[in-house]
Amino acid sequence: MITKSDYMLFCKCPKLFWNRSKITLNETELYRMKQGNLVGDLARKLFPNGTFNEYKKGIPSFEKSFTFNEFLIKPDILTNDLIEVKSSSKVKDEHLKDIGFQKYVLENSGINVENYYVMHINSSFVKGEPLKNFFTKEKVEPIEPDLSILDLKEEPRAIYSTECTDCPIKKTCLPENTITHLFLDKKRAYELLNKGITSITEVEPKNEKQEIQKQNKIHVNKEKIKSFLDEFISPVHYLDFETFSPVFPIYENTNPYQAIPFQYSLHIEEEHISFIADHTKDPRLEFLESLQKNILPTGSIVVYNQTFEKSILKRLAKDFPVYKSFVDSILPRIIDLAVPFKNFYYYNPLQKGKYSIKYVLPALTEISYKDLEIQNGEDASYKYYSLVTGEETNVNKILQDLDKYCELDTLAELKIIKKLKKLIE
Repeated sequence: MITKSDYMLFCKCPKLFWNRSKITLNETELYRMKQGNLVGDLARKLFPNGTFNEYKKGIPSFEKSFTFNEFLIKPDILTNDLIEVKSSSKVKDEHLKDIGFQKYVLENSGINVENYYVMHINSSFVKGEPLKNFFTKEKVEPIEPDLSILDLKEEPRAIYSTECTDCPIKKTCLPENTITHLFLDKKRAYELLNKGITSITEVEPKNEKQEIQKQNKIHVNKEKIKSFLDEFISPVHYLDFETFSPVFPIYENTNPYQAIPFQYSLHIEEEHISFIADHTKDPRLEFLESLQKNILPTGSIVVYNQTFEKSILKRLAKDFPVYKSFVDSILPRIIDLAVPFKNFYYYNPLQKGKYSIKYVLPALTEISYKDLEIQNGEDASYKYYSLVTGEETNVNKILQDLDKYCELDTLAELKIIKKLKKLIE
């Protein structure tokens, strides 16, 4: 049987659908699935007289199976209307395709549905409000299903699109030295890939960054790097935050998916300071208190991609106004270490067109994240959340892994600055 999930893979890429049996989910992806399941559970609470696996006209039915030909669906909520529950904060095109697939099966099963709705999250919801305020319900027009899925007899070719970014089989699908490494609008890059243009050497450079990439060698603009480093004021702080974003607010005065800071790593010159909040309570106030205690009154504060850290600080100042003056005092001191890499003052082909610290660090130094238990921010978020919910009982192990990961982020900033200084000597 072709399930609704299978059909949605087909909509992304027929080749992905064909290889669906090879897809495995990592811990972070399973965490996202759990968050989606939680949203479904909450939605059903709004229909207290509903029943599972049974359909009677006018009575809410949850996940009742319907089949037609090779298609199988289990509508989230079916009354006189079909209500599809989504954990996003808005209606997306993919939701209309999802509902279109269900509409096709229901109509061919003799079920007359009056209206079709997407019930999604209200991002303005605040913890403590009635549960009904957590959701927004929008009437939609379903998109007719693509029945060519039934005609597949052999593995189709890949259709490259922005969906490839998070594709679970992309390592076996995208060619090496791919055009997607070029510093170019991703949508345009995938259009070129679909035309058979796979290498950056096949494209005429249209800007300085593409010209640098096409040379396929390390590029160093010493003058620009020196100008960037001249902005630093001692003592230099190297700072990194970790957050988690529960779909349903856990703490007072928080919204769905609000980023909750629980950890930071701080290097002041060579001295390292580590902080992880108590996972049994709201970590925000403890986080702020510690940060205020440890950041010195003078000196630059280096972060990587300042938009994230600044947004966290501004939200903390809003939620805890007593700390607003502290936050206002440190925001102007922040320097974004991503700038020299985003602007190609330095570029190494090993970066593959990317400027995130995970690509820059191994390109500049011998250090990488590959030997750590936790290797990215999403994993860190999931691990801390698992402590908050009590799913993970090996607390000490998780805290140690979180500490090692976050420390490497600021150590990386420190090592990158040292390397840049050496390059301009």
